[in-house]
Amino acid sequence: MKVTDITIAFILVILPFVLVLDYRTQDTELAIYKTVEMNKMIDAAVEDGTRNMFGKGLNGRINLDREKGYESFIRTMCLNLNKLDDELGRLEVEGYIPCIVALDYDGYYIMKHVEYTNASGESEIRLTWLPKQAYAYSDSNYVYSLTLGNDVTFYEKSTGNIEKGSVDQFIGTLPGSDLIMSTTSAITLEDRLRGFDTERRIIIIDQLKKDINEVINNHNDIAMYYGITYYFSLPTIEESEWLKTIDDVGLMVFFQGMPLGNTGERINKFALGGARILKGSKYFLDTEGTDASMYSGGKVYYYHSSDTCNKLKPASIPAGGYPMRDSMAECAKEGYFPCEYCN
Repeated sequence: MKVTDITIAFILVILPFVLVLDYRTQDTELAIYKTVEMNKMIDAAVEDGTRNMFGKGLNGRINLDREKGYESFIRTMCLNLNKLDDELGRLEVEGYIPCIVALDYDGYYIMKHVEYTNASGESEIRLTWLPKQAYAYSDSNYVYSLTLGNDVTFYEKSTGNIEKGSVDQFIGTLPGSDLIMSTTSAITLEDRLRGFDTERRIIIIDQLKKDINEVINNHNDIAMYYGITYYFSLPTIEESEWLKTIDDVGLMVFFQGMPLGNTGERINKFALGGARILKGSKYFLDTEGTDASMYSGGKVYYYHSSDTCNKLKPASIPAGGYPMRDSMAECAKEGYFPCEYCN
């Protein structure tokens, strides 16, 4: 057999495999592109929902309109998916949403698919907000209602007494409390507050995980109504991401199961939008500093928990306001010390 014949035979044998591999590579690249594109769409929709869901009302109180937030979210999603005026298209998109959570300061709302009977006596399924759940915890002596900050309400089981205030008011005054540390000479107030904050976060996150996991698992029954065969489950979320969810009031959205290309890949996305109502307004930086002989030729810079502190310099508020940081740790990393008058 001639060399040219062997070459042609080789090409004829190999060519189908090369073409198949090329098609698969293109499908994989398309799926990757679609994943990036969908992630951007979902993030943008969640931000729109959050921006329209929360606002400051009278006396700095947070106003929350869950339905308006959801409508903003789903409208942006449908707009980006070219389904804005398509009612069936909107229902299709909603089928891939097993759970939405609106995080308020003192509790949270979960939105899930609920089956109900309409006016015609027919069974329908629609996304519905459930009643508000408090960030709650109970030990042998007390029942606590927590918040995303240091405010706490507790009910004393033995007396029926109910009190509300900042946690630092109750340190050392709640005997038998598993949550609020008792007074000891070896532990500073800052250590006690830090310990409470750690426990508070663990309690709230565990509660959210439990409820969200249950809602997402139950969505597998609902998915059949939409003709979706994907298995819904709580995605793997790093602990650092869970901690971010309770840094501020906001909106959490789980979007799962939508096909991406022809490779069988499905979107599995968790997105968080923060309103930045609580964050960004905690600690004010004194950028002028104070002369201190202990530092040779240097200055000591302080951070303040109030912009009305009489030790905050300069006396007049600079244009654009004082620089602010979200936590004491951020201030310390930049070389600032706590003001002894307002911290």
